[in-house]
Parts: sequence; structure tokens; C-alpha cells
Amino acid sequence: MKLQVKTTFSFKKLTNYMSAKAFSTKAGQVFGAHIADSSRKFIESGKVTPPLKPSTVDIRSEFGTGGSKPLHETGTLAKSLKATKDGQLKMEHYGKYHLEGFTPKQIPFKVSNGKKIFVKNTKGIKVEPRNFISYGMGRINEPFREIMKNIRKAFRK
Repeated sequence: MKLQVKTTFSFKKLTNYMSAKAFSTKAGQVFGAHIADSSRKFIESGKVTPPLKPSTVDIRSEFGTGGSKPLHETGTLAKSLKATKDGQLKMEHYGKYHLEGFTPKQIPFKVSNGKKIFVKNTKGIKVEPRNFISYGMGRINEPFREIMKNIRKAFRK
């Protein structure tokens, strides 16, 4: 008795697809875009910690930008978060300083005639790190579904 097995898929095709640079690039783009979007929403929600110091909120209020959301005085950082073609996270240059924490050379002191007045940071005041990178775990199924759809396509004969 001879047993014959017929498949409706190709392991070879799937292996070739998953080992190709195109797959890792696509996966990186999908997950990178998800992380950029989740991080943008996290900043806009105002839930980034630590919270702003009262002096920062006062300066913002005097300057007219207002708000007490950390990293969201103008929204520029949040809007700059994008995934590159190779899946890396791209952002305004100062985003890395906020991720790591830093000691500014100058600090805002007050507002005069609609302009912020800065003074030398002689006290060594530090800006604490604020991790604004969000992986959006509550919505992680969205990028997984897209990757799985591509894998299923590659699996077919």
C-alpha cells in the first residue's frame, strides 16, 4: 500500500519568503509604524512620567503654550515620530536627550515681551529621563495580523 499526501502549501516557498530581506524589512516597517503611532499617542495622552515641575508649567503658561503634558509643549516631538523603511524609529534630535535625561546649559527663567528668557544653569538642574517609547501592547495584534496575512500568502502554492 502506497500512501500519498497532497499539500496545499509549500514549505520551500514559505522558507524562502521568511529568510528573504523583504520579509524582515516588511516586519520591521509594520512594527516600527506601530511603535511610532503608539508612542505618539502616549505623548499626546500626557501620561509620560515624571510629570512636569510646577516651574515648567508656570513658564509654559506665561509663554502662552500652556499645558502640563510632559514632552508636548508644541507637539513637534510627537509629530516627528515615524518608522523608516528599515523599521527604525526616527524622531526630532532632542528626543534622545529626553529618553536619557540631560543637564541643560541654560534653563528658562521667565517670559518678557512674549519671549522666554533663559539663564545659565549654574545649579546643575537636571531633566529626568522620560521614556516615551510605547509598544502599544493593548493593540499589538494589529501588526501581528498583517505579518500573519503575509506569511499565509507566502505559504500557499
